[in-house]
Amino acid sequence: MEVLAPVFAAVFIYVAAFVIGVVCSKLVDKVSSGFLQSLLQDFVKTTTICIFPFGHAILWRFFGGFGFLFGLVPLMVVFSRTFPKGEANPVNVWMKCINGVIPLWQCFLKTLVQTFSGLVAYEIAMILYSTEMHVHFSEKILANSAGRCAATLHVPLLQVRNLRSSYLTILVIIPDKTNFAQTY
Repeated sequence: MEVLAPVFAAVFIYVAAFVIGVVCSKLVDKVSSGFLQSLLQDFVKTTTICIFPFGHAILWRFFGGFGFLFGLVPLMVVFSRTFPKGEANPVNVWMKCINGVIPLWQCFLKTLVQTFSGLVAYEIAMILYSTEMHVHFSEKILANSAGRCAATLHVPLLQVRNLRSSYLTILVIIPDKTNFAQTY
């Protein structure tokens, strides 16, 4: 049962995030329309997707990269089918602005809403962790209350710089005619 307990703890986070997201998304559809509905859907979708890593952290800690992927891939497939409205990624919003689909002021406003939703997702995750359904929850609550907030994935800064440089090099090599930015 000890091996399954981390899986159940992660599934608890995932199901709670989905229930919150689906209920809020349906509520937004009923009570709003137009641009306000778009902003609220961005908020709901971003909040939901930002809660998931708190479940991923459990799988990563107890099962490594395989466990992380085992939780991530199916979850993202279901997420993309469940939440078709709204943007959960600021990069998509900025690409829409760059391509002239939305004006700059909407881009800034949507990015601000997504940033705020990430902070709300953290608070919701801490509420879920406060249930202390698993030892990982208790340890994270104690660490956060002591002012020690540590990331689960430790990636050296140099590695991030190299990835970014590689990506920028690819963008420079690919000609504008390919519509690379619109495809990805």
